[in-house]
Amino acid sequence: MNSIHSSRAIPKMGLLLLDEHGSRIEACIKGVAVQKFDTIMKEGDCYVISNCRLARNVDWTRLSDNKFKLNFICSTNIESILSTKLAEYRYDFVPFEEVVGRGNKNCYVIDVIGQLISVSHVIKGLSGGTETTSINIVLKDKKNHKLTCTLWDKYAEEVKSFMLNHNEEDHVIVILHLTKIHDRDISLSNYMTASRLIFNHDIPEVYSFMNIMIDAGNLTSQRLTKHLETSLDDVFSNPFGLKSIQYVKEVKEEGRFVIFGTVDRIDEEKGWFYETSVTRRDGPLCHICSGLPKVTIPRYKIELEVSDKSSSTTFVLYDDAATKFIDKTAFDSWGDDITGGQHEPIPKKIASLLNGSFLFEVHKSGINLIGNHKYSIMHLTSKEDLISKFISSNFSS
Repeated sequence: MNSIHSSRAIPKMGLLLLDEHGSRIEACIKGVAVQKFDTIMKEGDCYVISNCRLARNVDWTRLSDNKFKLNFICSTNIESILSTKLAEYRYDFVPFEEVVGRGNKNCYVIDVIGQLISVSHVIKGLSGGTETTSINIVLKDKKNHKLTCTLWDKYAEEVKSFMLNHNEEDHVIVILHLTKIHDRDISLSNYMTASRLIFNHDIPEVYSFMNIMIDAGNLTSQRLTKHLETSLDDVFSNPFGLKSIQYVKEVKEEGRFVIFGTVDRIDEEKGWFYETSVTRRDGPLCHICSGLPKVTIPRYKIELEVSDKSSSTTFVLYDDAATKFIDKTAFDSWGDDITGGQHEPIPKKIASLLNGSFLFEVHKSGINLIGNHKYSIMHLTSKEDLISKFISSNFSS
């Protein structure tokens, strides 16, 4: 039993149930029934379930390919049992070539297994006013096909924790249990909190996978570095990723998209930075409040009006991506040559963005789904060779 909770106003709890034959079916608990079952059902335990309703599963993203689901009601009965017939988890691995051919048209989450060959740095962003973290990993299967997976929040922390303690000489085999397919760029991501990320799992399937990889000569000998870094070549390497601004506006799904566009305007009236207050741990106590002193640090926030052939919109360049592109912190940019703007002076390096054409990787968050067309820039590049390579690969694919 895997569980997933919804943060909507009406409480909702989803379960994925597995029987002794390995068949899966989704169960849904809503409203007041959530409180009853959330306290008595435990993930991994076995139950006899009675008096629930069978319904067609028409949800957009489903936890299984079963056409039906179970709806729990307040009078549903469950009885905990001990069973030696059921494994705690049973995997149904989908080959990467089927993932690429499938997209998410079948709308249900899947299991994959692959060798970990690349790990990005930790990417920070904002979604609905809440700070998010993510990491991109690349997996390779036994036929040498590769897939990118974006792991969010707690899953990103799991990758980071594993990599910091990883022996560089060891190969890493990753299982992604209940992962979601994104057909826009043929990539994977965790499905809310229902997914499971497992490194070098001590099960026969992993040993069999490694043996097949070795026999085929596909087991990568390249070592993974302990620092989590990625290059722009990795970010802009997906031949399925180029989208138009109009597409990003219209698509009804959160995610990351690559756009080739031109900066038509820098919103000087909004300025190029904001200020944050940080507590100094190494300073003397404040003589007024006897607390640790606080200092104000500037951070980048640059609003750009960007257009392509399809439309125009606003991209926001926040501190992390701006620092990487400009190669200076906002604090250090105070010492740069300043050019006078119509509303507010800005550093010349920022002003040079105007009229430039770039590849942008932008994040569409939940707030963008309700009509806010300001998108956070995760990466950008003006390197002509990288732009040319990326665009040509998209038109030729």
